[in-house]
Parts: sequence; structure tokens; C-alpha cells
Amino acid sequence: MRLLLTCLAAVYLAGSGAPVFAGEYYGFWHRDQLLKINGWIDEDVDLDLLYIDLYEDPRWIDRLLEQFPEADTEGTGRITAEQAVRWHAKRVPLITPGPDLLKWLPEGVSHWMELVTKEDGAELGTQVYLPPGEGPFPVLVGRGIRKGGQMDLAHWYLAKGFAVVSQDLVPAGDALERGDHGGRAQRRRDPTSDTYTLIEWVSRQAWCDGAIALFGYSAGGMATLPVLERRPPKLTAIVTHIASTDPLGVFRSRGGVATRRSYDPQNRGGWDPGTPPLPDRPTLTPVTADEAVGIYKTDMAGWYDIFQQGSIDDWLAWRETGRAVLVMGAGSHGPWPRPSRVPPDYSDSDIFWPDVPQFNLLTGGIDPDSVSSVMLYFKMGDFTDPEAPGNQWMITDSWPPPSQETSFYLTADGGLDRSKPSTAGLTRSYDYDPNDPVVRVDIGWRGQIADGPVDQRPLRSRDDVIYFTTESLAEALEVTGRMTAELFISSDVPDTTFIVKLLDIYPDGYEALIAWGPMMARYHRGFDQPEKLEEGQVYRLEIDLWSTSMVFNAGHRIGIAVTSSEAGRFAVHPNTWDPIESYDEAVVARNTLHLCSDHPSRILLPVTELGAGTVYDPARHTIARKTHPWDK
Repeated sequence: MRLLLTCLAAVYLAGSGAPVFAGEYYGFWHRDQLLKINGWIDEDVDLDLLYIDLYEDPRWIDRLLEQFPEADTEGTGRITAEQAVRWHAKRVPLITPGPDLLKWLPEGVSHWMELVTKEDGAELGTQVYLPPGEGPFPVLVGRGIRKGGQMDLAHWYLAKGFAVVSQDLVPAGDALERGDHGGRAQRRRDPTSDTYTLIEWVSRQAWCDGAIALFGYSAGGMATLPVLERRPPKLTAIVTHIASTDPLGVFRSRGGVATRRSYDPQNRGGWDPGTPPLPDRPTLTPVTADEAVGIYKTDMAGWYDIFQQGSIDDWLAWRETGRAVLVMGAGSHGPWPRPSRVPPDYSDSDIFWPDVPQFNLLTGGIDPDSVSSVMLYFKMGDFTDPEAPGNQWMITDSWPPPSQETSFYLTADGGLDRSKPSTAGLTRSYDYDPNDPVVRVDIGWRGQIADGPVDQRPLRSRDDVIYFTTESLAEALEVTGRMTAELFISSDVPDTTFIVKLLDIYPDGYEALIAWGPMMARYHRGFDQPEKLEEGQVYRLEIDLWSTSMVFNAGHRIGIAVTSSEAGRFAVHPNTWDPIESYDEAVVARNTLHLCSDHPSRILLPVTELGAGTVYDPARHTIARKTHPWDK
């Protein structure tokens, strides 16, 4: 995703020394480049800041044109790298620099603030923006803790004749944990109730024509998506980017391990095991066949996004409506950590932004009968070889696609083998010291909230990271769907963490991170049954690695890395049962993986027939038929 976050003050990420400057677009492209490409600033773009280097190999342009022939705007059959990035950039939603919102309002827009009373009596500041004209208007509604609320997407659509409403998440007097632009409120409110009452309020206004769409990206999406639980009858559509209805269960805690996207070894504070997600609780209650739900739902996401699995689960929950569209690109929740091998430029979900059902649903710009529940997903492949299998967009109306769950067993000699071990008593052990944790390889990169296929080789020198690899693949192998690891473990401490990473190892040794998952060992019986570990006992952990679609190319190896920490991505476990106030209380754990016939640790991959599935073809697949022109 290129539609991401903005940092409005120069800050230094702990341990990086790399500043993030005010107004920087926290994605591939700076916001000012989007303003320039759309003519809002009378200057030409900087092609280097549009990452033209990703098309240095012209064969990637050929791959782009296979699925997006409209990029050849002149019909010559060939385009340059410059033409490719300019065409793509013009398709991306225009978002404007964060704090100076009023400066970018289109001419003739009227603006005022109202207080809207919520179900508990609280009053939330609500900004109203009306385009020129008499109205009534279709209305876009956003929510967020920002000056002016979630307005980043609004300016472009105000110029198209939409009204926009932007509401603060908390009353004006509530304190924030990080500044008055962005951050979190210290006192959380229920977004489901607050969004529902906002929709009802908007529907009663004379300037609303009855067509209402929620919008939001990242935190803004989290602030609106939960309202779908109440199936609000006055809502026409919801369009979100890189978000989920259940951020607690999806991002803030994985496997019972808290997400912590920062690491300062000089100021670590304490640790608390926290509260794990409820077992078997869906991110969104699925719509049933007998519900008459008419709300359109469009979501743009990415395989490396922090909400990836939540986006898939939300789509599955809404699929029964026949009005759910998910675009799952290869993108992240921020800029790719660079330098690293990254998917081709056309893999980002935002490339479909003008084509998906979105705000033109409010204006009759889409034939409603043309919309169906579909998932577009990018099948990744060798990021260095345009001729390798994969690296193309697929389309499906169900998920996951047919596959064969295939076991790859971890062996005592560091292998990954499809044959179950036949020898008893084999183990691999390591010492895990919370005061010398594994630190994510890309800790120095400015976007610690973002993830990507970063080379993991720098961790090879550590004794507390255990590697397992296949032989070089004789032929390509496709993995599409959800992945799990089954580890049999023991430890000499009452609780600890295990983390599993899936790697694509290139012939030159580059180890691209594909997927990962942590688990706090105390939950070996389930999240509702925490239990201390006893020394000498063997326990089974089932670790969720979420989903992917990846073709491991011939000549590559599949790799698994197992460790117990990943500072900068997850909270560092002190190997204690109770909370600690300081890591001086942490202890060193002797953690053991069991790799034998009685306790065969393995990873289970959904191996898919190579070449199976439906390749997206614009000549055959119309995501939503437009009844009049719509650029984005």
C-alpha cells in the first residue's frame, strides 16, 4: 500500500539515528509527489521519489502490461519506466499534507464544526465540509484523532461534489498519549456505538442526500470498521485501507505476544503478559444468508501489512452479501525497508483504486448488479526474475484456493524434510537472554510499523536463532493460503516465547522474510487456559503464521528460523510468569525444540498446484462496471 501514514514531527527511531521529517509521505511516494502528479502543485515530480528504479529491468514493464494494458496510454505496445511510474502514481488516491488541511480545500467549500452527542451523552467535535452548490450531497464520513479528523482523502472528493464529515474520536478535553495530531486517546471509546450514531446524525442533515460512505486508512479504518457489527441501515458503503475490525486480536497481540514496534535498549521499561484475544472469536461476525445486508465493503490490503489476516477474515465475514471486494497486494504498512529485494511495483493494491467499487457507489457511477464478492490477490514470486512463475494478480470468489496441506519436518541436522523423523530423542537447544534479544534486522529503517522481505542473513551469527532449510528446489513450489507451525518445545522457565519465520532463500544466499508468527508458551493449552511450563515436560505449540501467496522458484530453498525474541516487532519476554518492572528481573531460558519421532516439530504449508487458479485478466474480469467516467 502506498496510502499510509504521515509523521508530522522529526523524530529519531530508537537505535536508528535516521530522522523522519515533517510532511513525509510514509509510503513509497511522498505526499508532495502525489500533489504534483495530480496538478495540485505546479511542479514536476521527482522520478527517483516515485522509485523508477523498480523498472530498471524492462521485463518488469512487460509484466505490468500483461495485466494492465491501459498503462500504454499511447497504444504503441511499449512504454518507458517513466511512463509506467507516472501512470501508476496518477491512479493512487490523492492524500494531502496532514496539518495544513484547510490550505488544500477546493475553492468554494464551506466548513464548520458541530458537536454530535453520543449514546453515552459525550459530545464529539465533528467537522463538516460542503462543496459548492445547493445540495443535497452524497457524504463521505471519516473519524480519527487528528486536527480536523480523518481528512487526508477528502480534498479530492470535495472537488468532485461530495460532502465530507470528519469526527474526532474523543471529546476535546481528553488527553492523548502522543501529541494532538495522531496517537491514541488515553481513554478509549467504543467505535461501534460512536460511528453508528454519527451515521444516523449525518442521515438526518438537510445537506445529505441519503448516500453515505465511511472511509479510513489504518487508524481511521479501525475507527469505522467495527460499526459493521451493527449493520447500520443508513450506510451505503465502507471503503478502507490497511485496517481491520479487530486491531487488538489481529495486530496488537499475536499468539498472546504483544506487538511493540520500537526498541530502545537504554529505556526498556517493564513487561506485562497482557490479556490474550478470546479463543475462536471472529474479527467480524459473518453475515448469514438470511440477513438483508446491503452495505458495500471495499478494502485495500497487503501481504506484509500488520492487519493482513484481519483483512482476509473481514472479507470472508462479509462475502455472503455479494458486495465485498478485497484487494490483497504485496504491500506493507509503510515504506519497504530498503535496500532489500521487494516485489515488483505493480504489486501494490492501490493500482486497482480507480477500478474497485468505492465512492462512485454513492453517485450511481457503478452498476450495482456488476458488483460481486471477489478477492484480488497478488501471487508473489522471485523478486529478481521477471520470467519466474508468480508475480501476477489473481482473482477468486472464495478463499483459500484448493491446496494440499503439506508437512515440512524440522530435522536435528538443520533440514526441512517431508518425511517424518524416525529417530527418538533428537533435540536442538539454545539459550535465550532477554537482555540480549534478537533485534529485527531492519531496526534502523524509518518505518518500524512496516514489514517486508528483508534479508535475514545478519542473524545467522546468533546462537539463539535455529535454522532449518530444504534442499534446492528442483522445480517451483507454490504456497497459497494460511500457514501454521507445530512445535514441540520444553524450557527451564515457567513461560517464554517462540517465534517462527518462513524464508525464501535465493541461490545467492539472500533470505527474504515471507511470513512469521509468535506464541507465548503459557497458552499451549489455549488462550483461555494459561499454564506454567514445568522443566522436563514437552509441550505442543500451534503457531499461526497468517496467510500468503508465494511461488518459491526453482533453485531456491525454503527456510524456517526459530527463535524467542524479535525486538522492534514484538515485546521481549523476560522468561518470567509475572509482570516485571525492569529487565533486571529477567532470566535466561534454556529453550529446546524437539525434533524426533515422538515429537515431530513441523511447518504445515498449503501447497497449491503450480499455475492453478484464475489469473486476473482485464478483458474478462470487471470488478465493477462504471456507468460514467471515474478516474479515482
